[in-house]
Amino acid sequence: MKKLATALTSVALLLTVGTSALASEASISPKGNLVVEESVNNGVKVYTVSGEGSKADASNLLNNYQAQKQLNSQRDISQSEISPMGTAWTCYSGQTVIAYGSSVDAKNTTTVNNFCSGVDLLTFPFETKYRSAEKGSQQAFWGGSTPFRADKIVLKQTTKFTGVAFSVAAPPGGSASSDTAVWESEPMLNEYVVNVDRPRVEAKTSAWTSGWIDETQVIDGSDIYIGSTIYRPQSVINF
Repeated sequence: MKKLATALTSVALLLTVGTSALASEASISPKGNLVVEESVNNGVKVYTVSGEGSKADASNLLNNYQAQKQLNSQRDISQSEISPMGTAWTCYSGQTVIAYGSSVDAKNTTTVNNFCSGVDLLTFPFETKYRSAEKGSQQAFWGGSTPFRADKIVLKQTTKFTGVAFSVAAPPGGSASSDTAVWESEPMLNEYVVNVDRPRVEAKTSAWTSGWIDETQVIDGSDIYIGSTIYRPQSVINF
């Protein structure tokens, strides 16, 4: 049975604004007049803000709003579970990494909610084995005052697995090679903060081919265009 992560449960408490429904397509910040707007960019849900308010409030609003939207999609991080299809999953708590580029005004934050590994018990003795970076989030943030908004922002997500004789599934709107899944957004113009979902990425192998997967690396970055300068903060998480 799936349970809510403690850290994300605390986030839910921050999102109660009047009697507004948090599952709606927009939410108004308790500070200023900021509204979350949702769209789809290259197959992935994107969250931006409109209205007046501070950049810090906008960043926090997007993070909290997105976390609330994802609460019900998390795997159990405290114990093993067996899915109805016969796969035994073991999951571990996720991580958040914040990275700054060559300017402290350019920031990229990546959160992977959980890392999981699984074995298909129905394929014994040649079990199919899985390894995944569960659904998470990414935020690109320009904190500078001149200009107030970036000319454009492009977000990039890479998930790399290490092992032998395995395959990787491509995320929505992305692509996959023998060991790596990648996704890149279309340019987003005149924004200073953008959040995107980080889709679940999975690799699998089989004992039949003596395959194994032992490491996962999440490498996310943002290209933030300010005039003729491009800032490229990059977040790295190793599981």
